[in-house]
This record gives sequence, structure tokens and C-alpha cells, in this order.
Amino acid sequence: MDQRAQAAIAEANKQFAAGDFKAVIAHLNTSKAIDFSSAATQVQAHKLLAFSYCITKKTALCNAEAERVMLLDPGFQLPEAERSHPMWGPAFDAARKKAALPAKP
Repeated sequence: MDQRAQAAIAEANKQFAAGDFKAVIAHLNTSKAIDFSSAATQVQAHKLLAFSYCITKKTALCNAEAERVMLLDPGFQLPEAERSHPMWGPAFDAARKKAALPAKP
């Protein structure tokens, strides 16, 4: 499944680079292979979804995808160049803080 998921992510990266963020969202949301891939592959897909949702001003969905990344990989860190981005940097910071909170009984 990882090969198909990686192919879906590669296509979504091309769409992202071309500025077609709606296509990224549609493509990754319809790729069933991602759901059955490794956690690392899922992190790649959900990070790209978060970025695309942020850029299209779908803030709640951006935040939800950032939180999903943190659930999949609690130690996940954006590279410095991405961390300082004004749209998704704060979303990932908030998701990291939320993931660090103790679970409510």
C-alpha cells in the first residue's frame, strides 16, 4: 500500500507546487491507500493536506490535519523554514501543544 500512497503524495506534491491546492485536497482525500500506509507516509499526506487547507483558508480543517499529524507522530517537527510560515506554523504549534496536554478522565 505504501507504494500507491507514495504515488498519490508525489502527484499531490506536483499539484501543490503548481498552486492547485483544491486538487491536492481532492486527490489526497480520495486516496484510500494513504489510510492503509505506514505512519510516516500518513504524516506526509496529512501535512500536505494541512498546508493546502491553510492556504485555502479552511482553518478548522487545517488545524484538524495538523492535529492528526501530531497524533500519528507526537515528536513531529516542521523544518525551520516551514515552522515560521504565518499560516501553518501556528496551526502546527497549537496541535503540538494540544497533543502534549494530558487526556481528560
